[in-house]
Amino acid sequence: MAISFYILLFNAWAGILIVSLLFITFGEMFIFPFSNSFAMSRAPKGHEGRYMALFTMSFSLAHIASSKMGLEIISQWNYQANWFVMGSLGVIAVLCCIWLQRLLALEH
Repeated sequence: MAISFYILLFNAWAGILIVSLLFITFGEMFIFPFSNSFAMSRAPKGHEGRYMALFTMSFSLAHIASSKMGLEIISQWNYQANWFVMGSLGVIAVLCCIWLQRLLALEH
């Protein structure tokens, strides 16, 4: 997903939109089932519904906040700054996931 935003920095060719769209699509298809199963696996017995409700609410909040943040970045600076910020946030998210994976490995 982060790569798809960095790809949009190269705006000399309109076909780059299709390439970015493919990266976004495959990124979403790969991460969504794993994130759902991760949230479900961390829930205590009998509280799976609560965890999945929180997961769904945070997913929806992220969609709202990212569009608002993106529009603010575009209005203050430009589209290039938006793609860079969103891609960088994606890289930070990947680093946080790696850190979380290591913490969970120490737990077991």
